[in-house]
Amino acid sequence: MVNKSTLKIKKGIRMVSKKESKNRGFKRLFFGLIFVGFLVVIAAISYRLSGFYGHLDRFNLYVEDYDGRGAQKELGNLKAYHQYFSNWKLGYFADRFLLPKMHIYEAETAILNDDCDKAFSALEDHQDDFEALNLKGICQFKVLYEAYSSAAVRKDPKLKDVLVQRVVSEVAPTFKACVENGPGPETNFNCSYNYDLVSNPRSAQSALEGKMPGPKLVLGRSGQSQQPGKSGPGDRRLDPGPAGQGQLQRKG
Repeated sequence: MVNKSTLKIKKGIRMVSKKESKNRGFKRLFFGLIFVGFLVVIAAISYRLSGFYGHLDRFNLYVEDYDGRGAQKELGNLKAYHQYFSNWKLGYFADRFLLPKMHIYEAETAILNDDCDKAFSALEDHQDDFEALNLKGICQFKVLYEAYSSAAVRKDPKLKDVLVQRVVSEVAPTFKACVENGPGPETNFNCSYNYDLVSNPRSAQSALEGKMPGPKLVLGRSGQSQQPGKSGPGDRRLDPGPAGQGQLQRKG
C-alpha cells in the first residue's frame, strides 16, 4: 500500500512538470512573437527600401533631363526616407549606405534651379570629394559666365580680360583638384575635360563666349562615364565632342 508521503511526492512531481510545461509554452509564445515582429520590421524596411530606390532612380532621371522642379521634388522624397530610417535608429545606415552622396544631390538640384549659393553651401565640407569639386567648378564658371554676359562688361570690354583671367586662376584649380582627387581619366573624364577647357586664356574665353541655355547647366557626373564622351548611369552630355570642349559647353 502506497503511503501518504509517496503520494505527496508524486503529486509534487506532476505539479512541477505542469509548471515547467506551462513555462516552456510561454517561452515559445514569447520568442514566436519576437520572431514575427522581427519579420514584420524586416518586411517594412524592405518595402521602404524598394520605394527609396524608386525615388532615387526618378531623381537621377530628372537630373539627366535638367528638370530642376522634378529633381527638387524627388530630393524632398529622399530626405523624407532618410528621416524615416533615422526614426528607426538607422540614421547611420542611411548616411553610410543609402545617401552617402546627399551633398551631390543637393548641389545638382540647386544648380538646376539656378541657385549656385545653395550649391556652394552643400559642397562646402567636401573639398576632397572629386565629384563635389566638379560641381563646384561648374558653379564657379557659371557665376563668371553670367558676369561676362552682363551689361557692365559690355560697356567696358577690358573687364572681359579680367574675367577670363579669373576663370584660369579660380576655376581651373578647382578642376585640377578634381582630377588629382579622382580615380583617373578613364572613369573621371569629366574633370579632365573641364580642366582642358578652362586652363588657358584662349579656351577659357571661348567657353565664356559660348551659348548657355539658362539654368540647364551640363551636370555630367564625375566618375560615371566608362569611356570619354560616353554616358554612364546618371551621366548625360549635351556635346560629348573631343577633349578640350568640356562639359561646361552648351548646345548651340
